[in-house]
Amino acid sequence: MFDFLKKKSASKVADDDNAIDLSDITEELDESKIIVEMQPVVEAETGKIIGAEALSRYLDDENNLIGPMMFVPILESASIVSQLDKAVAARIADEMKGWNDKGYAPISVSINLSRSDFTERGVIEEIHENFTDYRISPSQVMFEIRESSIADSYEFMYRKLSTLHEMGYKAISLNAFQVGMHTTRVYGNSRLKRIDSERINVELDRGNVVLITGFQGINRYEDYTTLGRG
Repeated sequence: MFDFLKKKSASKVADDDNAIDLSDITEELDESKIIVEMQPVVEAETGKIIGAEALSRYLDDENNLIGPMMFVPILESASIVSQLDKAVAARIADEMKGWNDKGYAPISVSINLSRSDFTERGVIEEIHENFTDYRISPSQVMFEIRESSIADSYEFMYRKLSTLHEMGYKAISLNAFQVGMHTTRVYGNSRLKRIDSERINVELDRGNVVLITGFQGINRYEDYTTLGRG
């Protein structure tokens, strides 16, 4: 199932206050229950859609649409989150092929990846093949690494981004110090003060997709701070 994201859905969106039973997805993911939607990226001046972000929802037996903040951690704990990422990539590749066949102007679509996509043999290659088989240019695909993956193993993920470079996907991972993400120094309650854009602009001019650990910051003493997890 696939559609552009709408303001209202026929199904109720589950939240943290609802008692949701997700025990059925702890062993194997039922791809028929995955809803893939796209949130459009719109150019402010023209109102033109210039890109999109792929978003996944899980449809439970009571017709609740469960957001990724609730079900993705369960998939990660059960070591089956790669099933989700492969399923989403396959559906996006198929949809983008349809756009190209109809002669639509190409846009880029961002897709989430997890740490296990890089550690499990053949996952990245399979995702890549989904796009190459449909003749989707790597320039039309933007991979976003989930924050949980970066927080647990930033240096590992930084090295693994070279795999995407070799396949033609341009990406770079920057931490708070490299970017210059300045925050207050209040422990456990830091607030963003400013972001130095020079390094970001340099990488964008090089054609790179810039990956930033947005939950981190640095204070005036160059100590790392935590802004929160989103």
